Amino acid sequence: MSQYIVIVLYFLGLGLLGYLASKRLQGLDDFFTGGKRLGYWVTALSTQATGESAWLLLGLTGLAAMVGVSAFWVVLGELAGVGVAWFLMASPFHIPFIK
Repeated sequence: MSQYIVIVLYFLGLGLLGYLASKRLQGLDDFFTGGKRLGYWVTALSTQATGESAWLLLGLTGLAAMVGVSAFWVVLGELAGVGVAWFLMASPFHIPFIK
């Protein structure tokens, strides 16, 4: 029974957050761009999470089911690759935010 209470509270919290966020929106542009108030770290993390969600949840678990624990070396390679991309390759492309 307690798990149902937690689920209901979770969805009520999500609904409250959605309602409060909707009051800050002025139009469709605000919805799609976040009002252009998001920092570059939030944007980078969102992009990275969106780009990797499918292969990480489905592809990596499928690979692990096929080849075993050795598939998790992919995770270390991914972390190293993302770290190099973010911290070494991205800085020349960084354009300061202009309002």
